[in-house]
Amino acid sequence: SASAAALGSQSTVLGGGRYDGLMESLGGAPTPAVGWAAGIERLAMLVGERSDDPSIAVIPDRPELDQQARKLAHLLRSAGFNTRIAFRGNAKRHAEIAKREGVDAALYVRQASADSPNGEIDLHLTQLKHDADNEFLNKVWEAVQPWIRRLSSESPNQ
Repeated sequence: SASAAALGSQSTVLGGGRYDGLMESLGGAPTPAVGWAAGIERLAMLVGERSDDPSIAVIPDRPELDQQARKLAHLLRSAGFNTRIAFRGNAKRHAEIAKREGVDAALYVRQASADSPNGEIDLHLTQLKHDADNEFLNKVWEAVQPWIRRLSSESPNQ
């Protein structure tokens, strides 16, 4: 069993074990068995409230750019940003999810152009919620600069 002290007397979150004699005690044939259960409501209580910090969605424009988008999302999370990335769907669907979840900004990862050599990547940062002084957008853009510089230095055209 696993428990979380934050839940007090109702601290068991999941549990399980062997139930070898259960079937026989219910009138069935002797059957070896294992089982487990999880308290979904208790798990939800452990998640806690969502942060009021601004959040950003990283959205790949095409499925081929998913890996680059995930690298960017990891970089932003490592820099302390509340970052979200959808696991399925096209860019339009990702943007719809971000707006529905109240994300403050979106960072689109796009191929620079259909005929760009070596699959060059273009980033487009857009505001989804009002930020009068663009403070959040500026911080995000500053945080991705090392990634952009590294990507530029890896490009054979430089």
